[in-house]
Formats: sequence, C-alpha cells, structure tokens
Amino acid sequence: MNIFNELKIKIADQPFIFVPLSIFALLLILSAYFFSLKVFILTGFLLLFLLTSSTIWHTYRSVTEEHSNQLQSMQALLSIQNFINPRAPIPPMVGWAAHPVLISNILEVIHEHDVKTVLELGSGSSTIITSYYLESLEGDRKLISLDHDGNFLEQTRNQVRLHELENIATVHHTPLVKYNDFTWYDISDLELEKGSVDLLVVDGPPMKTQTKARKPALYVLKEYLSDNAVIIMDDANREDESEIAREWVKDFPGYTLKHKHSSKGVAILTPDRNQ
Repeated sequence: MNIFNELKIKIADQPFIFVPLSIFALLLILSAYFFSLKVFILTGFLLLFLLTSSTIWHTYRSVTEEHSNQLQSMQALLSIQNFINPRAPIPPMVGWAAHPVLISNILEVIHEHDVKTVLELGSGSSTIITSYYLESLEGDRKLISLDHDGNFLEQTRNQVRLHELENIATVHHTPLVKYNDFTWYDISDLELEKGSVDLLVVDGPPMKTQTKARKPALYVLKEYLSDNAVIIMDDANREDESEIAREWVKDFPGYTLKHKHSSKGVAILTPDRNQ
C-alpha cells in the first residue's frame, strides 16, 4: 500500500516534500553525533520550517483541488437536471455510485451521437438517469445493465420499478466467472444482437477482482458494438484504467481517446470519422 496515497499527497508534490525532508532528517541525525549543539538546533529548525511549509503547501493544493472538484460536480448536476424530469427522487451519486461528471458525459454522448442502445457494466444511479433521458427521446431506445453483485442488482431493479422505467432499462445478474486468463462477467445467457450497442459504459468490475479488471470489456464485447459505438470508462485517473484505455486504442485502431477531467477521471473513446 502506497503511503503517499494514504496521506493523499499529490504525486507532483512528493519530490519537493519528501526528498528535502529525508535529507534534513538525515542531517539532523548526523549532527547529533558528529557536530555541535548549535548545528543540531539549526538543522532541527530548518527541518521544522520545511515540514511546516510543505504541510501548508499540500493543504493549499488539496483544498484548491477539492474546491474545483465540487464546482465541477455542481455543474454536472445542473447539466443532468436539464436532461431529465424524474418521477421520484434520484439515487445518491456518492461513494460507490457513479459520479455526476461521468453521468453528464454519458448524457452528452447520447445527445451528440443519437444513441439507441446503451450497454452498461455496473448498475446504479447512472442506470436510472440514463434511462430517463433515453425515455424522453423519440424512437426505440433501451439500456442493458450488467451487475455481478446481488445487492446492488436488487437495489437498481427496485429503483427501476420505482421510477417506472421497466420499458427502457433491463438489469441482468451476470456473476464474475473465469475465462481463459481473466475473470469477467458471465454473458453466456445474455441475448444481445451483434452490432447493436451504440454506447458502452465501463464502470465495472471492481479493481479488487484482478489487475486491469476492466480491460476484457472491449475484447469480449467488440462484436456487439455498432460501427459508430462510443466507449466511456470511469475512474480513468487510476493507473490501471489509464493504461487500459491506451491499450484499447492501440489494439482497436479507429478510436480517438479523450480524457475528461474530474476527481475520478473519465475516458471516452469515439470512432474516428476519417477511418
């Protein structure tokens, strides 16, 4: 476990905080054995000053970034409100739930690319909000959601019934099973037409299941994607997801990768119009 992550110290700050601190701490120890009391006290004061300064700087960066994230979330929530008119309270978008920035990007892609069918890996608040927007559009639209967790699955199904979205959203229980060299959703019983999915939202499986847990998505589901399908992946700020997105673009030419900034990060792969 990375102690820097546990302390929530920015990667950009780490060399400027821990390297000088380590040097001065070493000098403080050496001065206690080899130098005079004055050198020891001076080194101690310098170490204390550096520690105080770095703490203030890190706190400033953290507060500034948190403020920026909160503003971005508020803007995303306002954007979502413009897309839907819910019949019941929307599930919370905190904790494990989809972030407002992710959901607002999903709605924007549906609007810009005239999405008919959405396939969602990981159900929750995004299922409800996306279904509301699909319901408001003309033509036959639908959302198919996969979830391996029985508790989350039932919660989402209850929300679908509460919001009267059964005609749009279908939530499938797809346990995680072992394929050749990875663990992923069991889609053996999933009735899905080839080339029918216009938007693939990758928000699962959880990273704890395996390294690069979300990587199999495009390899397993590529044949089900339409020629103009867009892929959205949440948590793109994480190292695994960032690398997955780059590998997808490399292995599946014809996609352009864009990274949308947020506290979690959103990766969007769109088909290259020039291909």
